[in-house]
Amino acid sequence: MKRYYGSAVFESEEVADFDHTRLIDIRGEEQRRVESHEREFKMQIDELNYWRKDELTTIALRTSRSVNDQKELIYRCRQNIANIEANANAAIATARAFYFSKFEVHGSKEELAEVARITANANIQTTIQKNTIRSCNYEILRLRHEAIRAVAQVHTDYKIEYNIRTARRDKDIAWSHDDAAKRITAILAARYNLPVYMLRCAIGPCDFCREKYGTTGTLEELRKLKCIPPFHEDCRCWLEEVGYVVMSGIR
Repeated sequence: MKRYYGSAVFESEEVADFDHTRLIDIRGEEQRRVESHEREFKMQIDELNYWRKDELTTIALRTSRSVNDQKELIYRCRQNIANIEANANAAIATARAFYFSKFEVHGSKEELAEVARITANANIQTTIQKNTIRSCNYEILRLRHEAIRAVAQVHTDYKIEYNIRTARRDKDIAWSHDDAAKRITAILAARYNLPVYMLRCAIGPCDFCREKYGTTGTLEELRKLKCIPPFHEDCRCWLEEVGYVVMSGIR
């Protein structure tokens, strides 16, 4: 067993120099672990932020392309309607000219029937194009609502992953603190105090006792120095406790 005098203060505990150095090393290792967890957490969050940005960009581009395709289809449908109306008007004019040359009068039964047929056919084609336009407008609304839901889902997933990584970081840091605290507690629990005695003697000590008078130490040290009274018959020496030393069983 080695003797240490308390010479350093660590968290309100008096410890030996050797133990104090070990405690400082533990605290340093603890700090390095915490910093490492923080760096790892930052890297994970940077990756998570990149993922979110990439996902939002992908959603925006995909939605934009799909909406533009629908708008292009609407534009073609409107052109088709204009062409249908122009062709119908041209066909009606041709029919009227034909029947006028045949009957020399407008409004004959044949002419009216042909105009009605051309008009009905044009209306059917126009209705098909308008239905296509209506479907495209619905599809545009659907795409935009779908994009809104997809963006919201990205933010939800981001928040979940962020919380998971934060909890993991906090758990790792808490474990680092707990591990350091346990190791420090083990060191502090291994140290203890031993009383220090001084050899005293009654008035008028003999020459033999006078040589040992005032010697201090623990009982073990005094025993090695052969300073444990009585030293002879009628010896009036005794040991007086004058303090303590911090002892440690840890090497």
